[in-house]
This record gives sequence, structure tokens and C-alpha cells, in this order.
Amino acid sequence: MNGNKRINNLKRLVIIISVAILIVGVILIMSIYNNKFGKIGGSSEGGMSTVPTTTSTDIIIDPDGDETTTTTNAVPVDDVTTEATTSSTKVTKTNVRTQAPTSGSRVVTQAPSKYTIITTGGSGYANSVNALEWATVEQINKLRGDNKLQVAQELRATAETAANNAVDSLIASEYNDGCAQTNVKACKCDYGNINFDGAAYCANYVGSIEEVVKVLVNKKPVILSADAKYIGVGVIQKNKDRYSYVVIVD
Repeated sequence: MNGNKRINNLKRLVIIISVAILIVGVILIMSIYNNKFGKIGGSSEGGMSTVPTTTSTDIIIDPDGDETTTTTNAVPVDDVTTEATTSSTKVTKTNVRTQAPTSGSRVVTQAPSKYTIITTGGSGYANSVNALEWATVEQINKLRGDNKLQVAQELRATAETAANNAVDSLIASEYNDGCAQTNVKACKCDYGNINFDGAAYCANYVGSIEEVVKVLVNKKPVILSADAKYIGVGVIQKNKDRYSYVVIVD
């Protein structure tokens, strides 16, 4: 009876020792795993750290304020770097900002112009002479060489209104002020107030475009200035042989 009790106690002891050895083994394995791969459940994670980056857009605007170059495909730049150490594994956390790339692909867009560019056609303005307007533009651009002006619809409309005022003032001066070839000083060519650099020429005949442009440029040399980019020309004919030419540039 006592012998059986001793055997049973011995079996219990063996079981207890086995369980203890198993627990110790599990603890040892977990400790080795933590030391090798980093701490689990902490604020820092071992292995490769992935930091998302965003794409910035650098807007460059040119000196005239008319064109935007938009650059994309930004590259990350380290702003602030902090370091944390877990056991023998070094973990680096990086805050990222973006800037425009110095190389690589670029996307360039053309900003809308403040003017509507036209290359042919008439305006429909009453008494305007379309052929003479374009001939005047052609002669001015011929004098400008490679730095040609673009015709802006808005500037042409302003020039035609001014030319209409000018030819009316010429006709009025003929009736009221004695304007004639013998009294040229009484002849008027007033185109009114316009907010651009401009010049007017009035005549009671159709002169050569070369001579007309020469007079206009002598009045306003800015017509040939490299700073000018856009042009509007108005030529109005009234009373069969009364003409006025107005050129404005911007």
C-alpha cells in the first residue's frame, strides 16, 4: 500500500518537473525571438520602416505674370530625423517634406493669356478696313524682325474705336476749322484717351503702308520696343477718302 503511494507521488513529481521544464523552454524561446526580431507591442517596430511621401506642385510664375509653369513629381527631402533604439536593433523615424525636382520629367502648362490672339479675319467694326489693318501689322512686324507682335482681339477693338474717333475729328476739323492742304495745322486726328501706348495717323488719301508706319513709329518708338508683346491696329475709312490709322501695343 505504501509502495503504491510512493509510486503515485513519484509520477506527480515527474509531471510537475516536466511542466516546469516546458515553461522554462517557452520563456527561453520567446526571449531569444524578442532579442533577434525586436520588441512586440511597443511604440517602435523592428525591420524596414515605410514613410509615405506626397507629391508637391511648384508653381513658377514668369516675370510678365502671364504664364505658369507647373512642375510635379516631387522628391522627398529629410526635414527632421529622430532615432530610437530597441535592444540591438536601430529604428529611424523620418518626417518628410517635398520640393520640386532638379531633374526628371516636367509637366509644363500654358496659362491663359489676358488677350484673345487672332491671326486673320475682320472684326465687323463699322467702316473698318480689314486689309489695311493686317498690312499695317505685317509692316510693323517686318521692322521688328524676330520679335514679332501678336494681334490681340481686345486691342484691335480698342484701336478701331480710337481710329473712329480720329477720323471723325479729321472730318470735323475740315468743316469747322478750315483744315485743308493749305492749312494743315488746323487738321485734327484726336483718338481720345486710351490706356495703352498708341499713335494715330489721319489722311485724306490712301498712303503707302510703309510711310504710314514710319509716321506712327516716329510718334511712338515703343511700337518697336522689345518689351511690347501684343498689338491692335484700327483703320477706319469715312466719306470715301478720309482715313485714320491707330496702333496700340502692350
